[in-house]
Formats: sequence, structure tokens, C-alpha cells
Amino acid sequence: MLTNNYNAEYGQAGGIILNVITKSGTNSIHGDGHFYARGRNLGSSQFFYNSLNFAGATAPPQADNRQGCPASDFNKAGDITSISGCPRPPFFKHEGGFTLGGPFVKDKTFWFASLEKTHQGVPLTLTPPTGSVTTSQPTNEVLWSAKLDQKLTNNHQFTVRFNAQRDIQDNLLVQVPQNAAPESLVSSVVHDHTLNLALISTPTAHTVNEARFFWHRFLSQTPTKSVLPGNSGPGFYTGAAFCCPQAALQDRYQYVDNLSWTHGSHTVKTGANISRFPYFALFKQFAFGEYTYQKPFLASAGGGPPGSAANPATLFTTSFGPGSVTSTDMVYGAYVQDSWKATNTLTINYGVRYDLEVGAFKGGTTPDPNSKG
Repeated sequence: MLTNNYNAEYGQAGGIILNVITKSGTNSIHGDGHFYARGRNLGSSQFFYNSLNFAGATAPPQADNRQGCPASDFNKAGDITSISGCPRPPFFKHEGGFTLGGPFVKDKTFWFASLEKTHQGVPLTLTPPTGSVTTSQPTNEVLWSAKLDQKLTNNHQFTVRFNAQRDIQDNLLVQVPQNAAPESLVSSVVHDHTLNLALISTPTAHTVNEARFFWHRFLSQTPTKSVLPGNSGPGFYTGAAFCCPQAALQDRYQYVDNLSWTHGSHTVKTGANISRFPYFALFKQFAFGEYTYQKPFLASAGGGPPGSAANPATLFTTSFGPGSVTSTDMVYGAYVQDSWKATNTLTINYGVRYDLEVGAFKGGTTPDPNSKG
């Protein structure tokens, strides 16, 4: 992992560089498996979940978490005084998977595969004015990969690897307050696939060439649970979350070729890459509109239901246009660098790189609309 002082071979990176070596098959079959399980009885309750047990005897049944509490937790007036026997919040996590690898042809062709599945439910407590509600935020994730290694000759090694990740989540709280109604939650779908082809060649004892082709497809969706306009006011939010729907579709194709040459105390490396990046992005806020209110939801608090005569809307916000973009970005890069081991305790790295980005992002200035020139 590199976080700064990148060599010239690394371009188009502003954060960190990760170099990961994945497992491969061998001449014998090897594998491993794992399983993890945790339920609501193996963890303590959250503070906010516990506090709802004391909502008061006059609260409606759906406004607290007293259902299932034993009679010993209540006093003679019907008020709850203890939560020692009350059920814990809904939580579970089940995770399991395996890896397995072996030979197709001894000393030449090897295979490797992995699979992992996760099912999880995390409690989410909402506090709308109509009564607090605890629901579950389920997550379902599948990760799998397959890898094939082929020894073409003593000087040429070919590898192909495919990875897939699929995540589905529900009841997410995105850009709306904790006092939102359940209908204001959103869902999330993410599909992430990669394909990597590599040919590693050693033409001589001092040179190594890496030729790689990479494909990355990323799809995401964040749909709303309601298509009704949002209602935002003091202590409440109902209707569709103003953040969504959101979506993205990205396809990236990249070819990279690196040549390394070792000579004495110098390791010279040069290479080039071409990347094609077509993408679609949808980010349309206030797609269904949003009404803003100045008074609270409940009449007992001096307000009234949204849109009623006692609580009229004071502002309506909406958006126009597609709220999306479709474009293609092309990135070209080339570099040359040298790692010179000047002494046993001093290594000097130097190099030069040039990147050209054409398509989606263009520099320049935006003309002043008020300028007469």
C-alpha cells in the first residue's frame, strides 16, 4: 500500500495505491471454509432502543418497545420500571464462505475459486411524531471469484481472474432526519464486476514484460420507497426522500504494458496505458418535490398534519430536467523511471510521466454571462 511519493508508473491516483496478490491453485487440491453467526441474544441493546421502553403507559403500543416485556417489569399503574426481561433489538449476522484451488494439468494449468455470502439485519429506530418505530436494515452480499493460471512456456505465464460483488440493502436513512417516517427510507443495489487478463513474460534474464487488460463494470441504484412529495417540518419528515432516486453505470476498459530492465545497480521501468471510461450517472434531487412547513406535525404541539389548514406549506422545492449525464472519458499515459541503488544504504528513485485525458472533463474558464465582450 502506497499513500504518497508514488513512482512514475502510477498515474490517475490521488489517494492510495493498493497492490494485492491473490491466491492461486497448486499441484494439489487445497481449500478452507468459514462460518460466522451472531444473533440478537449475543449482544446488548442500544441506548435509544432501551429508552423507548420508557415511553409511558399512555403511549400507543407501536410507539415503544414494551411488547414482549414480562409483567415483573411493570408497576401497578402499568408503567414499565425495568427492561431486564424485555426482548433485544432485531439484529443478526450470518457469514460463510470457502476457497478451493487445484490443478487442471500438473505443473501447467491451475484453478482457484472463492465464495462468500453475508446476511445481516441491523436495527434502525425512527422517531416520527406519530410514534417511534424500530425496523431492520437488511443487507445481503455475495462475493465470488475465479482464477485460472496457465504456464505457456518457461518464460510466459498467463492469468485470468474474474471477481463479482453484489450487495442489496434496504431501509437506509439517506439525507433525511432520524424523525422521518418509514416511507422516507431508501434501498440500495450495487453490482461490481471485474475481469483481469495478464501475460507475464521474461524474454531475458534481465527483462520482464507485463501486459494486462482490465474490465470493470459498476452498477448502482438507490430507489425511494414512495413517489409522493416529501414533507419537511419541525420534528418530522414524510414522503419520498429528497436525495433520490440515484443510479450509476460505469464500464471501464484498460490496457497496460510495463517493461522492466535490470542492469547493475539500476532497475529501469517504462510503460504505457490506454483507458476507455464510458459512464452514466443519475443524481436528481427533489425528483418528486418537497413541501416545507413551519409548524410541527401534531396539533397538541401547536401544529397540525402537513397540508392542513392548521399547518399549510410555506415552500415547495422541485427539480426539472433529466438530472443525468452520459459521457465517455479517454485516458492515455506513458512513463519511464529508474530505481538506482547508489549505495547499500541509499536508493534514488526518479522518473517522468505524462497523462492525457480527453472527453468528459475539459479545462478552461466559463464566460461571464454579464460580460459585454
